[in-house]
Amino acid sequence: RLPCISQFRLSRRKRRKEKMKFAAILATLVGSAAAFAPSSQSVSRTALSETKGDLESLGKQLNPIVGYWDPLGLTDAAFWGKSDEFTIGWLRQAEVKHGRVAMAAITGC
Repeated sequence: RLPCISQFRLSRRKRRKEKMKFAAILATLVGSAAAFAPSSQSVSRTALSETKGDLESLGKQLNPIVGYWDPLGLTDAAFWGKSDEFTIGWLRQAEVKHGRVAMAAITGC
């Protein structure tokens, strides 16, 4: 047995492991650096119709059998003395918020 050959093999294995560690660390750093890079900002705005007439036409368009259905009359309610548009907008935002809370709850967050 020659000690220099076994040492050469060990050093070769060690270099290979070090290269793999370096590659793993480099991949991690590159991935985390991408999180702090500025994202391309595309401006897109969606105009939501927030009137009772818009909701009625949307209801008839999406479900021609049932049409517009508001059994509680929430679109006619003026929350805090505000307009119908404010009330409909507030109800939409509340629906989105509660939907997100429900999705988070189902995952166990």
